[in-house]
Amino acid sequence: MVGKSNAASIVQTATLELDGQRGSGNLAVELTGICKSFGDTVALSGVDLLVEKGEIHALLGENGAGKSTLMSVLFGIYRADSGTVKLSGREARIRSPKDAAACGIGMVHQHFRLVPSMTALENIVLGQNGGIGAIWRGRGWKRRKAAEIAALCERYKLSFPLDRPVWQLSVGEQQRIEIMKALYRQCDIIVLDEPTAVLTPLEAESLLETLGELKKDGKTVILTTHKLREVMASCDRISVMRKGQLVRTVRASDTNEQQLAEWIMGRGTAGSSLKLERRTAAVGKPLLKLEAITALGDHGELALRGFDLTVRRGEIVGVAGVAGNGQKELAEVIAGSQQRTGGTVMFNGERLHAMTIQGMIKRGVAHVPENRMKSGMAGTLSVADNLLMKSYASPQRSTAGFLRRRANVAWAEEIVERFAVRTPGIGAPVRMLSGGNQQKLLFARELQQRPLLMVAVHPTQGLDVGAAEAVHQWLLKLRSEGSAVLLISEDLDELLKLSDRIVVAYNGVAQSEFDPAEASRTEIGLSMAGSGANGRGGGGR
Repeated sequence: MVGKSNAASIVQTATLELDGQRGSGNLAVELTGICKSFGDTVALSGVDLLVEKGEIHALLGENGAGKSTLMSVLFGIYRADSGTVKLSGREARIRSPKDAAACGIGMVHQHFRLVPSMTALENIVLGQNGGIGAIWRGRGWKRRKAAEIAALCERYKLSFPLDRPVWQLSVGEQQRIEIMKALYRQCDIIVLDEPTAVLTPLEAESLLETLGELKKDGKTVILTTHKLREVMASCDRISVMRKGQLVRTVRASDTNEQQLAEWIMGRGTAGSSLKLERRTAAVGKPLLKLEAITALGDHGELALRGFDLTVRRGEIVGVAGVAGNGQKELAEVIAGSQQRTGGTVMFNGERLHAMTIQGMIKRGVAHVPENRMKSGMAGTLSVADNLLMKSYASPQRSTAGFLRRRANVAWAEEIVERFAVRTPGIGAPVRMLSGGNQQKLLFARELQQRPLLMVAVHPTQGLDVGAAEAVHQWLLKLRSEGSAVLLISEDLDELLKLSDRIVVAYNGVAQSEFDPAEASRTEIGLSMAGSGANGRGGGGR
């Protein structure tokens, strides 16, 4: 997003190379001259996007490039300030998601919009004429609808139990329900926002197969994602957005991942940053050792069931696993925000009994939590205040209990500049920043503590190529300086790229351990799903 004062110069300087966007006269979606501003911030500046019928079309760009705003205009969440929307050659007035659904557009959001207490079947028919009320009134109607939906599931290779409450289902199953909601409503245009961000490798492959089935059936799919490997494997054409404009559309067969990254980040800026310098580090003594750790989950269930783990200085240990297998509780126990119910913890040669957040910070543990806005930062507080959260009481930041405001302003501005955090100013509320910039700010704060151990949970989920690579460089730098990193991620590519060892968490235990140089994606993916051998090394002991 850019200020209005810069919009004109961007229009003049942007190089629009749209060789892949000539269309065939067989267009499903035609967005022309779409502009959208939020106050003085220009989110979209004259965007033209053509999507052909029956294709899988990827929409790429950095966080804040405007792709989510553009799809929100198409789906009726936002109204464009100017521009036109045409569907199958006819102009459409889409003022709400209800209008979009009536026009045959369905959108699967990254954060699912399901009612957890209702069954899959009830969620699918919710909002339809006679839907949920008819289910509650008659078993015959329910059986007929269940049969219809089951037939659609078989046709599009979507598998999930119809009669179980959504809260009992996996993330992958919930996503299939969202897709089925669009198919049940007879949508011909389906928008998927970061669809594989929280899926296992096997679930991601299954989703790509489903997209292929949708394409065969003449459906049009628009995919927003940061995973370039999946884009190259599944998409027909690719459009790249930058600073609120569409800068290029190409056929997937005419490009590659490296070139896409350069277009996303700006020509000439990506080449060096995308090549991680992963020097061999000297692995030192054990810094963290967990033995038989048990802990409860959010609903009182046993989430950790005897977890064993060792992390040494100078190494990155990756933890792979499907969401809900104890990773969140593992990170919170180490960070001191949750008490274990059993087991022993050794940190830097000290046996720890009661563990608190403040105590672990003092011992040198940094924590980037799973949900940055729920557990990591305060959205209503300023950028500067969020940076001060862990160091406000230090002599550098305060004197006799009073904050050193002038010194803190200069300090915060220097950090924002050094970590390339895009912000209206250090006085702006953190909630105004894009997700990528919030994550960079969170990392900047944690790295200021010069940690001995960094516990990073899904550190690049939803981040663009540039922001993700910056995070990777920071983690590798910690490793090279002799600190340790515990990297908890559901992105197997990320784990294979960064980790010295990969431990698979399954059902609350460290089920398997793999050497990234030797293990295959399939082998690790099977272990994440609870199948396969028990791995090598006994879970890091």
